[in-house]
Amino acid sequence: MNLLKKNIRKELFSYSWPLIFLGISSSIMPQIDSFTIGYFKGTLDVGIYNAAIPIAWLIAFFPSLFTRLFFPLVTKEFSKKNLGVVKELSKQVIKWILIVNLPFFLLMMLFPGVFINILFGSEYLGAENSLRFLAIAYLFSSITVIFYNLISMIGKSKLILTNIVAISLLNLILNIFLVPIYGISGAAFATMISQIILSLIFFFQTKYYVSIVPLKRKMWGILFSIIPPTILLIYLKKFIAINLLTLFLQGSLFILFYLFLIFITSSLDKNDIMILETIKKKIIT
Repeated sequence: MNLLKKNIRKELFSYSWPLIFLGISSSIMPQIDSFTIGYFKGTLDVGIYNAAIPIAWLIAFFPSLFTRLFFPLVTKEFSKKNLGVVKELSKQVIKWILIVNLPFFLLMMLFPGVFINILFGSEYLGAENSLRFLAIAYLFSSITVIFYNLISMIGKSKLILTNIVAISLLNLILNIFLVPIYGISGAAFATMISQIILSLIFFFQTKYYVSIVPLKRKMWGILFSIIPPTILLIYLKKFIAINLLTLFLQGSLFILFYLFLIFITSSLDKNDIMILETIKKKIIT
């Protein structure tokens, strides 16, 4: 009995200690850009760059909320060895992350200056390109969170820590090369490349260790549904001056057109209706 308890404690410690350093390394990663910008360019550029980070982070907000809602259910099904259910649930979660994030991502790509000007003022407009690069980084990050949780679910905390430390070092190296030449845009580009590579690493590790590829064919319908509203928005952008009101009106038209296409392309199925009902119950209770 004592030997069993000792083995359990050993397993818990082996799983938990990397998570402590994982939390530290995750908090250091966003600071790498600011550190290198401050070292090579100065505090003024750090301030301008830091205006783009919280705006781009909005893309990561919904995925974190969604995983908190549904990953307890995924973990429960995994403990029952229901890998088919785990696979389907993971696909649905990624699908909904894409449905929600794509319109906000494209609005940031098309109107970065408007977001920055409204929230921080015109003196921070130098971060427009940085916001575009960071928006791409956070879009990949929003999908990576699913792969991260699936790998964490099977106890591979050391592997996750290794991934993040390695990518943090890559981000630092890229910053050292790019920031002196391209300034804050170089820092954002370094973060984008690092995040894309991290996403690919987690994707292939999820496929290898969990035998799950949480992607669905119907996701193509989502991607195709976003194209016509984007073309319309680019066209309107040429003729309409952008301010808070016109951004709201164009953004609303963009999202409504997008949702209409989501429905008529049958991109939603019965599992999506179940997810909507689950969210509704969570909100009510």
